[in-house]
Amino acid sequence: MPRRVPRRLTPVLEIVTTVLELGGKPMQAREIHAAAAELTDEPIRWSSVKGILSAHTIGADRRFRRIRRGCYELTPGFRGESSF
Repeated sequence: MPRRVPRRLTPVLEIVTTVLELGGKPMQAREIHAAAAELTDEPIRWSSVKGILSAHTIGADRRFRRIRRGCYELTPGFRGESSF
């Protein structure tokens, strides 16, 4: 029996970073999610986008800055090297 080909993983961190780079201004998390799905032309899990935004506002890689509840921007001075 042939093995199933694993589904290609969506690089959510790179996509979210690209969306904020292209947006050039703070965006609501829902706007980021919608733009990411449009950019990839495939569905992206809301929980994945929320998790990425949350995880990268704290810790060593603080590429996103939370402006207010549900609103994020790229950290000033962050130089993204997103390949997406």
